[in-house]
Amino acid sequence: MQTFELDTLGTQLKIRIDTPCACEGVFLEIRELLLAFDRKYSRFIPGNWLDELNRNGGGILDEDSAIMLRFSLELARITGGIFDPVIGSRLTKLGYGSRGTFMFNGTPGTFSDVELIGGAVRLKPGVCIEFWGVGKWYALDKTVALLEKYDRFLVDFWGDIYGKWGWSIGLEDPEDFSKVIGKIHLNDGFFCSSAGSRRKFGNSHHLLDALTGQSAHHILATYIESSSGMHADGYATACFITPISMSLGLFESDRIEGVVLGADRMIYRSNNSIIELFSYDP
Repeated sequence: MQTFELDTLGTQLKIRIDTPCACEGVFLEIRELLLAFDRKYSRFIPGNWLDELNRNGGGILDEDSAIMLRFSLELARITGGIFDPVIGSRLTKLGYGSRGTFMFNGTPGTFSDVELIGGAVRLKPGVCIEFWGVGKWYALDKTVALLEKYDRFLVDFWGDIYGKWGWSIGLEDPEDFSKVIGKIHLNDGFFCSSAGSRRKFGNSHHLLDALTGQSAHHILATYIESSSGMHADGYATACFITPISMSLGLFESDRIEGVVLGADRMIYRSNNSIIELFSYDP
């Protein structure tokens, strides 16, 4: 078993490849890919590509940013603006960001202040976009693509996971990290969870309802399955911050399956989810 670890994208990446062969080459390629991705798109780094795009009120998009932004705007429309790629300035002011970036002085806006024009984006003055609602898992999609030549491997972004050929993953209980409420068996798929229990600042956490600017507290966790990392990540966030009725409506998309754990410990599950839930006392 070959292993690799890297602190990047605000979290820790762990990779396990079930092979006797040395993997230094692909590990170096992944390291360079993710560090470059972080440097370019992170809202924590003053003066990077994203910061300059926001300062300039828009600009030309590259292929990666265009894909991420289009999907973010799609989720914003589906959720009526509860999920929104302009949430970064609010997160930064709450302490989940850098004072040195333009986002710290940015103007709260909505996705309607973002205009896509061909391969470019135009922003209303002061409005800032960010990608971390979908970005980490888009980066994971690209990481998995580099590993596809291997028959069996696991990529773990601190609980957001892709597994190929037989990996059993426990679903962490957001109120007691020593327990699991179920498991999922991954043969070729992505699994992403969202919860406010691990990234807190003050009385808030990083999963905000963009309409209210407040952290969502009506759901404890979402556990999402998908064939796409970006879709798993984006919908996990969207299902967490939207009302439960809307979250269950999002499961009607053919892109995802999964489970929602309400604040009252009530469990909601999509029809075709492969998650196995354990019996427990709510």
